[in-house]
Amino acid sequence: MKIRSVVFMFLVFGMIMINVSSVFAISAAIGNGRMILRGDVGDNVERYVRVINQNDFGVVINVTVSGDLEKYVSLTDESFILEAGEEKKAYFNIEFAKSGTTDTKINVQFTPVDDEGGAGLSSTVIVI
Repeated sequence: MKIRSVVFMFLVFGMIMINVSSVFAISAAIGNGRMILRGDVGDNVERYVRVINQNDFGVVINVTVSGDLEKYVSLTDESFILEAGEEKKAYFNIEFAKSGTTDTKINVQFTPVDDEGGAGLSSTVIVI
């Protein structure tokens, strides 16, 4: 009876080990998570989000826009690669197209080169 229990435990442990895949952790960091901009309707301002690769491997960066002024934001670089330890300023132009306070997000997606998964952060741009 003891031998059956030991064999059963060994088989269960073996099946668990076969099904466990390696964990691939990715770190994401941006330098300025929030901006408050003031201006008049019609103003056009250039700003940037500092994108930092804190990983030991290269990552593909994809930048997108969402929110109130999504149609009025133009990105200089929508996609680029950062090698391990590199950082880059992702520039964008924003037009103050509406009166009042608006909330727009610059979304930054980090994806490992030649791999799946990833992480994402966003920088909130409040225009008054």
